[in-house]
Amino acid sequence: LENRYMIIALCIGLCLAAIASPFCGSDENSHYSRALAISNGEIITKTNEDGWPVTKMKPTEFFLGFKKYYQVGENFGLINQDEEDIEVDMEFAGVYSPLSYIASLPGLLLAKIIAPQSSTMRVYLMRIVQLALCVIIARYAIKIAPYGKKVLFGVALLPPFIQSFCFVSADALLFACSLLLFA
Repeated sequence: LENRYMIIALCIGLCLAAIASPFCGSDENSHYSRALAISNGEIITKTNEDGWPVTKMKPTEFFLGFKKYYQVGENFGLINQDEEDIEVDMEFAGVYSPLSYIASLPGLLLAKIIAPQSSTMRVYLMRIVQLALCVIIARYAIKIAPYGKKVLFGVALLPPFIQSFCFVSADALLFACSLLLFA
């Protein structure tokens, strides 16, 4: 049953992660900003004068998901290293623990190595790595459950679980670990 879950969840999740444009997930831009800040060494969230959690990044890193509001030009998705950093409001993602992003950070770090100039690649690799790690955790939960395997199988395939696994979010690891706790 756990192998069936893994195949089904990865197929659905990879399709959803691949066809959805960057930052279309729930608060994905905020969680991306927080993960990027953590990868740059900002473990403790900085705040502005008004007390809102903020980080600094290149405009093309942040406005990638909002093309109609910000014209990046011919290099859409490429990071211009000469641009001045802007202050980005992380809304409420700034309060999440850095541990919440353990599932997506390897994808971000891998993207910085493979394609350091592509912010699009960052988002997609973060999604894919987070999906894979969360599905592995959920698969393990189904495997070790002494009873109720079919219930865990069904719950782990619910749209909120799959959606949180395949968009950059701090909730993905929480959902996967909650299945492990129930098991």
